[in-house]
Amino acid sequence: MATSVFNRGIKTVFVNSSAKDISASIESVAVASGAPAVNGDKHYYTSAFMVDYSPVYKYYIMDPPKNAYIKNAVYSEIFPEGIQIVEKPSGSHVDIVEGTKREKLTIDNLNIKLTHDGTKYIIEPFTIDVKVRAKKLGNITFSGSDSKILYSIEYVDIDGNTQTEQFEKHFNDLTLNVYMSIDIG
Repeated sequence: MATSVFNRGIKTVFVNSSAKDISASIESVAVASGAPAVNGDKHYYTSAFMVDYSPVYKYYIMDPPKNAYIKNAVYSEIFPEGIQIVEKPSGSHVDIVEGTKREKLTIDNLNIKLTHDGTKYIIEPFTIDVKVRAKKLGNITFSGSDSKILYSIEYVDIDGNTQTEQFEKHFNDLTLNVYMSIDIG
């Protein structure tokens, strides 16, 4: 794989930030990929060296922000036939899906809080309150493919260029069992 990277003309930089001693392995991969020599005969940086080399590395790797936000995310849900939206969150809108009797709820401009746990960012749980009315009995399935969140992340790549990536994530299916009790008493 490293030779393939070298043969394609991709410039590589390796940083050993492992708590384990992987120096021999990282050196052989770095050499095979054509990484330039640094600090004499090594072809990789260590995380201790990177702190002095780049304030960006120090800020994002050694001391990342504890809280971050995904801004302007869009949540949409197409509700199954037989489900009517009775109450929706403020700022959202409901449309009828063309050619069906299904309703689509869309919430624009969601700001989703992320918390850093020391190794990764975790989405803080949040709720979206929607009140619905079932218009038929039995099992009604809310398909995960009809429920999604769209968001983009902007970042600066290794060459200093601003890049934007778009993401679309779907939720799991949910089945609602709607029944009616009759009390003959």
